[in-house]
Amino acid sequence: MSQTPPEPAVSPRSTEYFRDSYRRGAMAAVRISVFPFVFGVLFMTAALSRGFSGEQGVVMSVIVFAGSVLFAGMEIWNEPLPYLALAVTALSVGSRHVLMGLTLPGVFGRSVSRPPLLTLFFLTDLNWLLTTKAEDARNRFGYFLGCSTVVYSSWVLGTVMGWGMASLIDDVTLHATRSMGAIFMALLIIMLSRGFRGSRWPWLLAGVASALTSLYSQKLAILAGVLVGALFAGLTTGENDAQ
Repeated sequence: MSQTPPEPAVSPRSTEYFRDSYRRGAMAAVRISVFPFVFGVLFMTAALSRGFSGEQGVVMSVIVFAGSVLFAGMEIWNEPLPYLALAVTALSVGSRHVLMGLTLPGVFGRSVSRPPLLTLFFLTDLNWLLTTKAEDARNRFGYFLGCSTVVYSSWVLGTVMGWGMASLIDDVTLHATRSMGAIFMALLIIMLSRGFRGSRWPWLLAGVASALTSLYSQKLAILAGVLVGALFAGLTTGENDAQ
């Protein structure tokens, strides 16, 4: 009696695995797409408060997919342009991406022989964290691209929306947004990288803090909400890790 030969193993690079992983990565990023969207809004409002035009802000967000670098660069942007200082600042702020990029071949494994250089353009804290946590993804390179597509689209859309919303925000609040981007991103990284539980509470408390602060000063309401949310997320994550 002849035995049925075993089915050949499917390569991690197969189109089927790539499409499935791409879809899963995109869906995982959709659930947190509000974060890069809001970060894009904050960047645009901060750029406008610095004297940049809306067109300049959109172009920067499209060709420089690194919000923290853009925020840092705007702090030293003057005429004439300090090219050396801008380069040093960008390299310093984005230096962590060098280490993250070095881990990509190990993260992608056999799903791709050599990651294209364009992969580095889309490398952010968000899609790197999501991809490294997706241990069950059959094609991590596809998973990474799925995450990157959603995160990048949300970021650019946020900058465009920020341009349109800027006319609704007073000058003092615009200036306050300069420091909110880094705080907002810190909240997100804490929650993703350390496995925060009960993620609705920081946003509920942030809303309460904003509402209460608005009774005293509407200009500080948004900043107060972000600070309270970030502080609560950090403290609660520490308690969860200790349990």
